[in-house]
Amino acid sequence: MSQTVEIRPRPEGVSLHPDEERRYRERNPRSLELLQQTRRLIPTGHGGGMWYQLPYPVLLTHGKGCRVWDVDGNEYLDLRIGDWVMILGHANDRVSEAVAAQLEKGTQFGSADWDLSYRMASLLVERMPSVERIRFLVSGTEANLLAVRLARAFTGRTARATRAASRSAPRGCRPRPARARSGSRPWRR
Repeated sequence: MSQTVEIRPRPEGVSLHPDEERRYRERNPRSLELLQQTRRLIPTGHGGGMWYQLPYPVLLTHGKGCRVWDVDGNEYLDLRIGDWVMILGHANDRVSEAVAAQLEKGTQFGSADWDLSYRMASLLVERMPSVERIRFLVSGTEANLLAVRLARAFTGRTARATRAASRSAPRGCRPRPARARSGSRPWRR
């Protein structure tokens, strides 16, 4: 007995009301044009992470305070404000002046610096009484490695806990089985 399976295209989330989509497309033609051009180099068409917007995202050019503008000249109130990390807003004058002043002094020395790290560490220790000393790191990976080293030094333990990958782990992430010895059962998948 043969069974026919009908293959249907998967829906792409929710749909917009046709009139709203038409208005959106009329208001943002340049965003669509540039998005299609950029998709040849960047799969999503933009470098904005996992952001999803129907029917396509507007492409932003600049911001000031809590406002941003797109390539079509439309102005928006930015409620995401840089994924909620830019409490002072876009292109804040005091921040821009401080960055420009530092750029004149140098950016990444690759060795020990004096002024910035000392001032920042002093502010952090002053504002968090439980913190006595500060260590600046470059990445989250480096921070996790240091945390493991500190924990091992503090506890005196040298062994690390590891988790064996389960059989449902993605291919290539499972530990390889040991070779079967003569008389033993071979590994079964």
